[in-house]
Amino acid sequence: MRIDLKEDLRSKIYNNCYNLLADSYSRVSESSLRKNLDLWAKNKKGLYDILSTSPYWNEEELCLVVKTRIYRKLNYNLFIQMMNNLMENHQVQNDVWKKGIAEGCLLISNCIRRKEFDGFVKQEELDAIRSNFTAYYSSELTNDEILAQLADKKYHGSYRSSNGIAHALIIKYKVRSGQKWCKILNKIMEGEGLNVGKTDLYNCKNYEEVKGVRDYVNKNATDWYIDYYYNYNQFFALMSDILTPTEYDETLYISLNPIDYLTQSHGDNWGSCHSLRNRGCYHAATLTMLTDTSTLIAYTLPKEYDYDFSLKDKKTRQSLFIGDNKNSIFQNSFYPSKEMNESRTVREILEEILANYNGLPNSWVKVNNCEDIDSSDYLGYCDWNCGQEFACVHLKESERGYGITIGHNAYSVDSSSEYVYNNDTLESDPSECHHCSSTSDLTYIEYYDRYVCDSCLEEYYSWCEDIQEYRLCEDCYYLVDKGYSVSEDADHYWCEETEDYYSDAAYVEGYGYVNRNDIEDSSKFYKGDDGYWYRVCDREETFEGVEINA
Repeated sequence: MRIDLKEDLRSKIYNNCYNLLADSYSRVSESSLRKNLDLWAKNKKGLYDILSTSPYWNEEELCLVVKTRIYRKLNYNLFIQMMNNLMENHQVQNDVWKKGIAEGCLLISNCIRRKEFDGFVKQEELDAIRSNFTAYYSSELTNDEILAQLADKKYHGSYRSSNGIAHALIIKYKVRSGQKWCKILNKIMEGEGLNVGKTDLYNCKNYEEVKGVRDYVNKNATDWYIDYYYNYNQFFALMSDILTPTEYDETLYISLNPIDYLTQSHGDNWGSCHSLRNRGCYHAATLTMLTDTSTLIAYTLPKEYDYDFSLKDKKTRQSLFIGDNKNSIFQNSFYPSKEMNESRTVREILEEILANYNGLPNSWVKVNNCEDIDSSDYLGYCDWNCGQEFACVHLKESERGYGITIGHNAYSVDSSSEYVYNNDTLESDPSECHHCSSTSDLTYIEYYDRYVCDSCLEEYYSWCEDIQEYRLCEDCYYLVDKGYSVSEDADHYWCEETEDYYSDAAYVEGYGYVNRNDIEDSSKFYKGDDGYWYRVCDREETFEGVEINA
């Protein structure tokens, strides 16, 4: 049993997948891609049969399309983490200032939301602040003067309260009730010099530049956020958003489309270790997730589109894994924020569909462990083992096992006979030469699906100029008129006169091919009225057409 698609949809999926792989790899085997898509059609059949019964199903895009309302919660820990990461990247050394500015911004955002600025700076706190400045100032300073002095960073080294720095930021940037949080945060970032990167990170405008920037940042930053955000504006927008609770309408896509597995980390100004176009350190998972029985890709887009959802850069993305018995759901956190904001909505949609499929009440139990997961063939990044948020639920009244298998062996991008073997590449393992077992200076020849070392390449192979590929010498023909060899796929003719191969020849009736130059210049051949070539020696002599001299 396999997913049966219309011919035009199959062709569209194949061509788009091929182009996506070819953008990242110079060698893409057509037979390998077809085998992987065959695995997809076979292994995703169970999920397809379930999801395609939903009224949300879109057959042309092979996904559920659900318009829903999302509530975005606050994420204080993520904000602190991102602020600290930002200051690490700017090499801010003062620990008090680093802690103070991050926690101070949190305090300010809460005050704006709750409108608590009146009486915010309490006298006992100012008295505590005053005691830290006795070595520098007279105790006669007013409260406002103390806070004004705090607003100058050079005094923070002697100050030990991040709460006081929050007060200083309020005075320095004239924060008041009714102001917008994003504008205040922007003023603080600009005023404290945190809005301009010290590396080329924030100037990185295209994906070709990312690798060099990423290599630098990996040595200079302690977390993934700076690593995968390509410009400061995108980074700032997330910091602002995660402290701005809101409800908004969103279109969710829950996809089985093969293209979405390849583009799962093609983000709108973000990426991750599963990124195919950046060849992330775990991007082999794009194929192992495509070919398994469990994985779905849920995502949102930065704006509405009418078609080709899978080819658009994603606003957010989450991978979901459905249990082997279709009675459990395991969710990774949403990227790029690594939160679970939209997760409840996605899970509710799938819970209802799976409960109906099982013929059981839509009642689920949350599980706090990953003991039932087999990810031995996954080759992806296991967020759930690395402290990231996840959710796992089991259908309450189901009596079958809740095991979940994540990942499946997938054929390498360049070979239809070898599986993907490492998490950071889709290529086959170029282990040894097909002829001599050498492991150095190997060249891959797709036609024969093998690697060949340089010395064996010179000894056993010829380069076909017409198709620009290597072929075994026994499969090649040297063209005298061209001065080079071609494969059997190229035009070649055996000349009976010279006993050599040529690229251009004419057929002589009852004799064979003769190269074009010899047949036109030789008196041995003539072209008959019927347009065919003949040998003169085979012509029958008659009196027809002979002139009579009287």
